[in-house]
Amino acid sequence: MELLTRSGEQSGRRRAFGRNGYTLIEMIIVMAIISILIAIAVPLYQKSLLRTKESLLKNNLFTLRTVAGLDSLISDGLAPEIDGGVADAILEEAARFAAHARYLKVRERTSYAFAVVSAAAALRIENATIVEARLALGGVALRPWRAREAEGILAGKRADAALFTRAAEAALAQAKPSGDNGFKIELARRIVVRALTLAAAGTPKRVPALPASPLASVSGDVIHA
Repeated sequence: MELLTRSGEQSGRRRAFGRNGYTLIEMIIVMAIISILIAIAVPLYQKSLLRTKESLLKNNLFTLRTVAGLDSLISDGLAPEIDGGVADAILEEAARFAAHARYLKVRERTSYAFAVVSAAAALRIENATIVEARLALGGVALRPWRAREAEGILAGKRADAALFTRAAEAALAQAKPSGDNGFKIELARRIVVRALTLAAAGTPKRVPALPASPLASVSGDVIHA
């Protein structure tokens, strides 16, 4: 009877160990499976990240071309081939606004992501008066949206907060929400005012790094001052 009891205890211990632990072979198999999955997933992730970066750069370039007044060169929403003539036109137009231009982009996260709302503002200021203005919004329509009404309000006026607010209201006057994105209208108004304010203050010699960016020596809004 004692022998049977001890045998039963040993069997119980083996069953308990089998339920709560793994053998060396099982662990090796699991590690091999994980290694195979990593080998498959990492290249796919890298390719996806590169495609995302490429898409973002194209989108940002499209917005900047629109604010430079070259949207008339775009047919059916497609960018034309960049030949010598178009490149010269881009540089010539951009040079006139180089002293007062800013591009702002609101995103859901700091990493590479499409804009929830973006705004590109460029002003030509002479004797404290806005002679010409360019303003375009991103993330609010199927393509970058040039706010010509707002540009008209800005032209010939002295730059101040009240003027920028009026321009933002005009830029979004005809905006209508689609689904649950009504918050974008107010967000776009605010980003327009901020972009115009920063543009009026002058183009920085070096574009500041993004908040929380690993490239930033200072985090937060301080770097945008």
